[in-house]
Order: sequence, then structure tokens, then C-alpha cells
Amino acid sequence: MRSLYSYGGAEVFPVVTVKSYFYFVHVIANLCLLIFGWSPIAVFAADSCHQAFKSIPSDPYVQLAKRKGILKSEAETVRRVEQFALKKAKARDALEQWFVRISQTADSGDATVTDYAALAYLYRTGFFKGTRDREMALKETLFKVRESVTGETATEQNFASHLPMKYRRQLEAPLQLFYNASFREAPLERNGPHRRREVLGSYIPSLRTDIFSLVATLSLAGLAFHLTGAPYIAALLTGAALTSVSEFVFHRYGAHASEHIVDNRFLGPYIRSMQYNHTRIHHGITHRDYVKMFSSAEHHQKVDALILKQKGALFLKRMKENNYGVDLTLREHIGLVLPVIAITSTVSYLLGLDALQFALMTAPTLAYPIGVSWVHKYMHLPVDKVAEQLEEKPLTRFFIQSRYAALIARVHHVHHSHYDVNLNLLYLASDLVFGRIRLPMMEDLAELREEGGIGLDWGPDLFKTQ
Repeated sequence: MRSLYSYGGAEVFPVVTVKSYFYFVHVIANLCLLIFGWSPIAVFAADSCHQAFKSIPSDPYVQLAKRKGILKSEAETVRRVEQFALKKAKARDALEQWFVRISQTADSGDATVTDYAALAYLYRTGFFKGTRDREMALKETLFKVRESVTGETATEQNFASHLPMKYRRQLEAPLQLFYNASFREAPLERNGPHRRREVLGSYIPSLRTDIFSLVATLSLAGLAFHLTGAPYIAALLTGAALTSVSEFVFHRYGAHASEHIVDNRFLGPYIRSMQYNHTRIHHGITHRDYVKMFSSAEHHQKVDALILKQKGALFLKRMKENNYGVDLTLREHIGLVLPVIAITSTVSYLLGLDALQFALMTAPTLAYPIGVSWVHKYMHLPVDKVAEQLEEKPLTRFFIQSRYAALIARVHHVHHSHYDVNLNLLYLASDLVFGRIRLPMMEDLAELREEGGIGLDWGPDLFKTQ
């Protein structure tokens, strides 16, 4: 077999055969899809009829209970635990009453995977700590419920641990999130990231969507190689990676710059307004409720008056034009794009890349600011408002309904509570590589559900009730 090939008009490096490189790219692409669980083709096919949106109940737990495959008892379990996580008044009493009911029916065989996750959460968080009788009753109930769900004898080693994947895979989308949060360990640092093992361990594969993803990836990768060859695919992937790194640096050291950077003689003049837009306005005095920019007309007036006093009328006008920090300003567009364009131009010149390779390498960077402005605003709106705005926008709706969009919406919600994590918005690669991913804990999911934002469900039924 020859070691040098010409495939689709492009030569491949001698040390790598076409076949081995082909499979390598397939493996990487599928790992990304499996990790993120994004299956846009499956979502688009399922929603091809473009049915009209239906009204959404105001109570998020009523909405949850109306989802196909979710019992009212499961929705009630989620309500009790999440309200407890939010430290709501009387939540503990209600949860104790729920536990009494579950412990009394544990022998009936009617317990669900959701009940088991809730009991495990109570045990791990020390719900009955200090009350030995109740603590022993909780442990005994956990044994019974695990045996009821799995049909196998529970042991001291596994009575409060993850269930086998086949049981977790049967859960509906919102319950998968609840299950993962029930077993999720808090980060070692109060405002820090989770370990990569925790991030990857949270994925619950879905055979239906992952088969679609696999077929789509194989088909698209095969077509791309047939038409272009490895160098062009490599150029596109390299551009995406550089864009992710650029956003990570831009977001962490610019938009959330420390006072040391802001006071820097050279960087300060550029960084100062960016940090004010993002940290002070977008994260600070607006969006106190994640899905509402202003809590009232009076709040809006106070924000405008503060900006006018501190920055002047021209700055206030620009803030309104960029939606009070939700959209990127022209200067922020340039700051995000320019470094990557400089790098790709240098690399293209040194390696002698042709015009198409250079275009493919820069395409993700040029598209990224547009994508941020396109998607970010929907993360800060309640689901019913998103449904209303996307009724005549099938392409955007198709993306917002994807599993990947739900993932980035959840991690972005966490970012608003912990500024130093989840710094990527669209390409999560750098957060993963640099270890800055923080997954939502139980209280984060409870807050997002109570606020009514997107991220807790996905698929063609996201904006519908059953």
C-alpha cells in the first residue's frame, strides 16, 4: 500500500494514510457529538411539520408534569427537592412529608428512578443528619427503592450510588438533568469549576439521537473528504479551535478583567469600557432576574440614570444599541476577531496555504460574533417569550430546540452566578481544555426552572405542552 495519497484533489501527509486519517476524524467528530449530545438533524426531522406553538403554563412544575413520559408524582418529587435546594420556606416540612409517603410505599414496587435520585440526594446532603432514627429510615428506604427499581439486591457499596446506564437512559430529558444534579459533587472551590471526570460522567447517551448523530457525522465527513480532502477540513477545525481560545481569553481577561488589568497603562483604555459593559451592566445592575433585563420601569430608569451619570449620554446611547451588554459592541467584535485573523494570516503565509484554506480557517472567527448576538439574547428570555419570537424563524428555532443549545444555556446560567467559569458561549472547547467548566448543581436547576429560562428541556416539544 502506498504511503502517499491524493484524495479529492488534495494530498495527504505521507505518514498518514487516507483511510486512517478518515477514521481518526470520524472518531473525533463523534466523540464531540456524544459528549455534547447535539443532534440537530434528528431534531429538525422530528420537527419538520413546524406545528404552531401552544400556550405554556405559568407553573414550571405543571409544565414538567405535562411532558410525555413524566408522571405527576415525578414532577412532584422534582418540585419538593428543588424547593428545598432553594431554601424555600416550609420546603423542608413538605420534603419530610414526601419522604414519609415514599418510605411507606417503598415495598409496593411503585418507586421510580426519580424517587431513587431524590432519596440519594437527601442522603448525600445529610438531610436527616443528627437524627439517627430518621437517618436509618432514609438508608433503609434507599435500599428498598434501589432493589425495586433494578430488581437486584442492594449493597452497602451501591445503595446510594449511580444506577446502571440502562435505567438512567429511560428518563425523559428534564429528569435526566435532575438525576445528574442529585449525584453531582460540588466543586472543590466555592466558585470554581468541576473536574473533567465529573463533566464527562454526566452524559447520558440516547440511542435514538446518537444513531442520528453518528449517521449524520459519517455522511457529512465522508462527503467533505470526498469534495475537499484533509487539509481543508483541518483548516476549518483549526479556525474553530482558535476562535474558542480567543473567546475564552477575551471573556476572562477582558469582559471580566481584574482591577489590575483595568488599571494597566496600555490595556486599560480598551479593556475598561468592555469590562463596564459586561461585568457592571450585563452581570451587575441588569438581569437581576436572569430572564428579565429590568424588574420594573423604575429599575430601567435608575439604570439609565446611573450610566448617564458615570459615562455620559453618548455611552448610554451605545448601551441601548447593544441591548445593555447582551449584544457585542463593534469594538468587542474587533477585539474578538482581530487576534485570530492575525494568527491565521501568519500561519497561512508561513505554510503557504491557498485562499480556500485561509477562508475556511477564518470563517468560524468571522461567524462567531454574529452567532453570539444571534443566540445569547434568547438565553435571557423566558421560554414563552422565546416561543413567541421564534414562531416565524424555523432555523433559529431548530437550533434553540437542540440538545446542544440546552447545554450551553444551562452552563451560561451558571456563569452568571460564577463569573470565572463557563467562559465559552458557543464553542465549549477551551472551557473543557483549560478546566473551567462548572455544571449546574440542584439549586442552579431550581433557579432556572423558577425563572422560566431555556436549557431544562430540548427537542421539538420544547415550546409545546402534551
